[in-house]
Amino acid sequence: MHLTIFILSLFSLVIVANPIALRPRAGGPTLKPIPSTCDITNPLPHSSCNATAATSGYKPTSAFASNHKLYESYFDLPTPAEELWEQCSQQCYGYGDAGECKSVILAYGVPTPKGYYGGPGGELTIVCLLFDEYLADEVFEAAVAGQWLDERAGNLHCER
Repeated sequence: MHLTIFILSLFSLVIVANPIALRPRAGGPTLKPIPSTCDITNPLPHSSCNATAATSGYKPTSAFASNHKLYESYFDLPTPAEELWEQCSQQCYGYGDAGECKSVILAYGVPTPKGYYGGPGGELTIVCLLFDEYLADEVFEAAVAGQWLDERAGNLHCER
């Protein structure tokens, strides 16, 4: 009897001591303040080099987005554009290994993709997109009228 209890005690220790596989956490990339050694340049067509200049009506081509998108998040709550731009660009800087995220877009009136929260898609919201390549004129195309409004885009260049 004592031997059985001893063996069962050892067996329970083996079960408890085994590591438990962790699943990936939900949530976005870490917000990391962008240091002064970094510049953000605005790659939007017909824009100045000011990353905060608002431009409407351009979206990345589907080829560029499908090949280079690292992360996307959608917001439906009215949040000040400046606050969202700071959060979105800091997520780019904090994404993965240093320099992995190279560009970011924040836009209003962007349709959600099909299957977003199990829905049909197409609901107009605010989007933050992170990419592993720099944005340039040729990766943008005109959006449907009334979509991709008050857009901000930036290429993040940092001294390492």
